[in-house]
Amino acid sequence: MVGSFLVEKNVPVPPKRALGRLYPWPEMQPGDSFEVPCKPGLERVRVRSSLAGSAKNAGLRVRTRCTKRGVRVWLIERLPGQGSVDLTKCAVDWERREFVVAGARRRVQRQVWIIFATLARRGGRLVTRERLFEALYADDPDGGPLTMDGTLNVRMHALRRACPWPIRTIWATGFILEGFRPPKPVVHAPLVAGIDRTRLIAGR
Repeated sequence: MVGSFLVEKNVPVPPKRALGRLYPWPEMQPGDSFEVPCKPGLERVRVRSSLAGSAKNAGLRVRTRCTKRGVRVWLIERLPGQGSVDLTKCAVDWERREFVVAGARRRVQRQVWIIFATLARRGGRLVTRERLFEALYADDPDGGPLTMDGTLNVRMHALRRACPWPIRTIWATGFILEGFRPPKPVVHAPLVAGIDRTRLIAGR
């Protein structure tokens, strides 16, 4: 006993939880469903919130219901918009801070692009809200605003409007850029025969 705490030895460290598991939206058709096992109470609230946010980002309308084992979600329909974009025709122009979607360019502000770049470097893994906030204000000697929620939420909303890849929210924790494969690095070179070598095409 040390003070008010009992020090115990040889207690195994619990395994790390696997965060960021992708939901099987691409494999589903309207009417299909799957169940997420979870405990009653706050955990079910978080799971339903995560499902709703992920489905919205993927351009889907879903319906969720609590079951004895957890939460079941049904795919109702695919909505026109982000979820219907052919990602094979999407590209990233890192030099100009633009998304290229079926030939159309979508430019975003510098801080919005910083968030995207930070998510993209993780390659489909969880990025915490704290890590994104640090990236946004890495060059600010004052460390940025005192609270991060408002600033981060505004920038994330702008990113979701421009980015063709869905961004999943992990409730109160962070975000995951889904379906994005970091492009292979290319050597920056001047224009050759009208080809801009600074344009990076995702997944190629």
